[in-house]
Order: sequence, then C-alpha cells, then structure tokens
Amino acid sequence: MICIEANYNSVPAFIVEMFVIVSIGKLGALYSNIDYAGTVFAFTWMLVGIVPTLGSEPTESDMITWALWRLLMTLIGTLGNMVVATFVFPTFAFEKLNGETAHELMAQSQLVSMAVEQLCAVEKGPSVNPDDKRIESGDEFFKSSDYRYQLLPDAKAEGLVLNKTAFIDETTRAVIGSQYDIDMMGRSAMVAFTNIADCTRQIADPTIFLLLDPLRESLHKVAVALNDSSSKMALKILDQSKRGHKDSGSFELADDSSQVNVEMQRALDIFVARREVILSGEKKNLENWASAIQGGFYGLFHSLYTLRVFVDEWFHMETRILNLKPATRRSRALTGAPQELVRDISKATRHGSRDKL
Repeated sequence: MICIEANYNSVPAFIVEMFVIVSIGKLGALYSNIDYAGTVFAFTWMLVGIVPTLGSEPTESDMITWALWRLLMTLIGTLGNMVVATFVFPTFAFEKLNGETAHELMAQSQLVSMAVEQLCAVEKGPSVNPDDKRIESGDEFFKSSDYRYQLLPDAKAEGLVLNKTAFIDETTRAVIGSQYDIDMMGRSAMVAFTNIADCTRQIADPTIFLLLDPLRESLHKVAVALNDSSSKMALKILDQSKRGHKDSGSFELADDSSQVNVEMQRALDIFVARREVILSGEKKNLENWASAIQGGFYGLFHSLYTLRVFVDEWFHMETRILNLKPATRRSRALTGAPQELVRDISKATRHGSRDKL
C-alpha cells in the first residue's frame, strides 16, 4: 500500500521495488519456518505491482482496489484452510508427538535388549564383533529429540486450548509432560548399550561360568520384558491418539507392577548372591576372584549398573504411561542380595554345581 501510494503508475519505480520485495521474500524463504510465507510475500507483490506494466493506465484508486482485493482473497484462503485443517482434516502436533514418542520408546528398548541378548549369547570367550549400532543409534536419537522438541511448543498450545475436549486424554498429557525424561532415558540407553557391548567383547572365563552363566536366563527375561513393555506403551499411546476420546474400551490396560523392574531386580539379586558366595564362607576362593576380575568382572558389573539406571528411568516412564502400581521393592545398589538367595546358591554349590569356587 505504501508503494502504491508513492508511485501508483510508475514502471521504473515498480522495477526497483520489485527487486527489493523479491529479495526480502527470498531471504524469508531460506528459513524453514516461514519459507512458504516468504514465497507468497514476493508472489503477492508481483500480482499487485504488475498491473502498471500491462499497458493500461490505472488510477490510484484502481491500484488500491486491486491490492485490497488480493488481500481479501488471501485472508479468505487462509481462514478457509484453517477451518478445513482444524475441523475437516485435522493434523495436530500432539498426534505427531505421540507417534514420534512411541517410535523413540521402541527404538530405545530394542537398542538395550539387543545388547543384553548379545551378552547372553556369549559362550566360551568374548564376542569379537557384536552388532554395534552406537553411531547410527546416536544419530537417530538426536534427530528424534530435535523433531520432538520442534513439535513440543505447538503440542503444549494445543493441550491448553483443547484441554477440556475429547482430543486430549491423560496419555497425551503424560507424553507432552515426559519429553525431557524421554531424552534423559535415551542417553541412559546409549550408555547402557555401550557398556554392555564392550563387556560382550571383553568377558571371558572364569567370569563367564562364575557370574554370567547364572545370569543368562534372568537377563534374557529382562530383554523380553523390556520389548513387551515398549510394545504396550507404544500401543497405548498410538491407540488413544487415534481414538481421540477416553471412553472407548477398545484397548484398556490393567494396572499392574513393572515386569521389567521385577526381572531386573532378580538379575541383580543373583549377581550379588554369586559374588557374596565367592567372597565369603568356607567356599570362598580369592584366587578365582582375581581371575574373574581379569576375565572382565568389572565390565559385567558396569553393564549391570548402567542397565539398572536405564531400567529405573524406564520404570518411571511405564508408571506415567501405563499407570502401573509403584514397585514394592526396588534397589539401585548392586549390594544386599536377600540372604535366603545367598544360602540357596551356597547349598547348590555344595551339592555339585558346575561352578568350582
């Protein structure tokens, strides 16, 4: 409007102004958030300003009318698009956030469970080339994190506006409020994977038959429970986001305790009990203990510790998404196995266990 007011019928002025306006529009198009707006900005000027170059001699009033008409058509198109996008074919940021969050939870569980299964598969010596996905998994994690944090402001705004509607349910609120925790859990997953993969490369006898063999079944159950839990969380997130309302009944999870936490605690109990049997009582053998350290004991210890940290964060996420009951017994320390378990292992050792302590 300013350009028309100043030079409503001047072709040279139009040419100069065109270079300025198109340059500004092109600059705006370089930014992904406003790329289309920058293009439309330059295109609108071309439609309005090109009138003086068509050979006619419009008046100032004609030019202003032409510009206002173009403005009105743009506003009608924008409002129509907003109505259709909101009520006819709605695409909400919180739905995209739900989908990406479900994908990220599945990726984290698969990464850690794969490393655990590879450790369980070690037989007589270290695995020379375990499947190492640290680099690509790290890239995928940070790409997912960036994408989710791009969606988060819009998802929060939609949560506020639609809070009292059927579009936003408790699971969606939990997903929106858990993004920071999911990022922290992803870092723990990569740390656990790295430690377990390194342990798989380094562990050897006697650590394998002294400590790893008794843990194989429990660690395998941890991996299975982890994948099962991620499937349940992903299913609940995606199912409720597609339904768009709470009272459907098509999919309902009963409140229960975390099987991942239960299996992890069992593995820790076995590990601690085995260590206490080696180092205490009549059957203690410090020579075998020194050999176990050389065979990668501390690598196994660090693997279990980082796995415990990841499972703690995973249990917190399960509690929020699946509404699980709080754990009745949780321990972050790799000490203090139940004495009855220590006695059972000692008794098994005295009655012909293959572990020669």
